Order: sequence, then C-alpha cells, then structure tokens
Amino acid sequence: MPEANPVDEPRRDEARPLLEAAHAVEPALEEITDGAPHEHERVAEHHPAEPARSPAERDRSEDSSGRAEGAAAEQADHASTEPDQSASDVASGADGKSAKGARRRQHAAHSALLDSFKDARLNSKLWQGWGFRIYPDTLAALKQRMNADRRSTGLKLAIGHYVDAALRSAPEDVDAMIKIADAYDDERVFDNETTRPSTYRVGVTAYDIASNLKVTMDEVDASRRGAAFVSAALQKLLDGLDAGGALALPTRGSK
Repeated sequence: MPEANPVDEPRRDEARPLLEAAHAVEPALEEITDGAPHEHERVAEHHPAEPARSPAERDRSEDSSGRAEGAAAEQADHASTEPDQSASDVASGADGKSAKGARRRQHAAHSALLDSFKDARLNSKLWQGWGFRIYPDTLAALKQRMNADRRSTGLKLAIGHYVDAALRSAPEDVDAMIKIADAYDDERVFDNETTRPSTYRVGVTAYDIASNLKVTMDEVDASRRGAAFVSAALQKLLDGLDAGGALALPTRGSK
C-alpha cells in the first residue's frame, strides 16, 4: 500500500462533506425515480391502447370511412360543377312570364271579337244602334284591321262588332274609365282632327254602357271624356288583336 501523501490529506478532508451529502441524496433520488412513471407509461395514460377488433369490425370501419370520404368528394364536386343562376336566366324567366301574359291578352282580344260576332248572329234582335264619337286615327286603324280580319276569316265583320267587344272588355269602374281616357287624350293633345258621331249597332251590355256614359261622366265632372273613353277602349282592343296576329276561326267543338 502506498504511503499517504501529506498534501492530499487536506483535500480529502475538504471533499468529505460533499461525499456525505451525495450519499444522503441517493435514497431520495431512488425513491423519486421508482415512483415516477416511465415515458412509455405516461404516453399510455394519455393515449390508451385501442381495444382489439375483429377482422369483420375493421372491414366495417374501413367501409364506413370510405363511404364518408366518397360522399364528401361527391358533394364537393357537385358544388363546384352546379351552375349559378345568372342574370340571363332571371331575365329569360321574366321574359317567359311576359310572353305568357301577352298570349293571354291576345287570346282575350280575339275571343272578345268573335264572341261579339256570335252574339250579333244569335241575338240580333237585342242589338241596338247608338251614336258614337271615335277619334279619327283610331277609326282609321279599326277599319284597316276589320278589312284584314274579313279576309282571314271570311266573316262579314262590322264596326259595331269591334265597338261591342271593346266596351264589354273595358273597365267598369269610373275612375279607371277616366284614367284610360286621359292617357289616350294626352297622346293626342296636338291633334287637330275632330270627331263626328256615327251610329253603330251593339249588344245589350255595350248599349247599356254607352247609353249611360254621359251621365256617368257628368257625375264626376268629366262630361267631355266620353269620346276619349270609347276610343281608348277600341285602341286597347286593336292593340291586342294586332299583337295576336291574323284572326282565325275557332275550330268546331272548341269553346
């Protein structure tokens, strides 16, 4: 055994307290280390192991997941390919509605005229003559249309048939009557031609309107609106007839 070096003795004396402290700490470290869970144990606590599944369960799970992914992809593809309603689509829808409304008005105008002709033949004894004042430009348009309708149908149409159809289709409310009369008159404020009374035969309903027209207008201080009202009603009928094209006879058996 080698002899102790006198120089090393003080150093060992200085290191002895440190060694004793280290020995005292070791049991505590062992206790802490033994009590603390290892890393894989901590992971297991937060992420417990998935219970074992049979092959059939795994197949069902995978099939369900595949269907869900397929549905999501299909929905996304449908959303990307589905066209948005454009302004042109909206406009075309509005045009379609307008066209349907125009066809209904055209049909009403043609039907009204044919109904007047039919009533004049079936109830000719009930038709009476009355003096009407019709604005010159509307009267000229009426005669031109009447000639075209005679050619297209072969019917012996008369001005009274048009006046009858126009009055039966005109509004019955006096305010509405004045409104269409004023609108018609305003468009002809600079016309210099004057109206002249002419007698035309009309049916019962039209005769009742015409014979009471002056009194009706007088009651609302619109005594000079009579001629404008009759002419306005005629012009509206002519517009409907022109928009509907050539007048044609209804087929037998049709109402």
